[in-house]
Amino acid sequence: MSQDGFQRETEILGVLSTNPDQYRSQGLDVELMQIRQDREISQDPERMSSLPVIPLHEKQSLASFQSTAEGRELSDWWKQVDGGFAVQLARAQSGALSIIERIGDGRHQRVFMTKFDRDVSEKARYHIYNELTMDAPSLPTPVDDAALKAFGSSDIGAELVRSWGATAAGRIGLIHKRVDRFRRALDSQADFETFLNWYETLKPAEIKSILGFLSR
Repeated sequence: MSQDGFQRETEILGVLSTNPDQYRSQGLDVELMQIRQDREISQDPERMSSLPVIPLHEKQSLASFQSTAEGRELSDWWKQVDGGFAVQLARAQSGALSIIERIGDGRHQRVFMTKFDRDVSEKARYHIYNELTMDAPSLPTPVDDAALKAFGSSDIGAELVRSWGATAAGRIGLIHKRVDRFRRALDSQADFETFLNWYETLKPAEIKSILGFLSR
């Protein structure tokens, strides 16, 4: 690793030791992971496919966003809200990591992300990134017995209902409200259907991880 990399790692560790809130809010945890992963890859390039997915740095992410009209629209919006682009990006990356880190090793994570990028429309993907930054809708209405039974009719749904216990109806209501918020914000049935078609191809561990995130 370059001397600059070692220097930056030392700077980040200094922030962690003196100001943990700044360390998290500025996404320095993600940057530190990237620096350390780059070091591992430089020492053993064949390990890249097995290493966990780590999000891009802020500057790289902003450049990626700015490359499309949909990305520019979202980055411009994030610059105007609490904390600006850096804080919103860190929140989105944290939410995404909480999903993908539960679906398997680095190879599984990369396949998952590749399919997401390939199968979900650009517009839908950026709306999903924005949803990852948002707090849960307030006062979700628990679903009725019929909806609870419908959710639990699949093997995955039944497993989640058992694990959620008495909170299941409220959690499912929250999932419904989050998905409806995403659908209404997207304002395009065709784009929403790219998300649905992608979701239907997911493996059980991937579905459980997504539903777990949406229900919290």
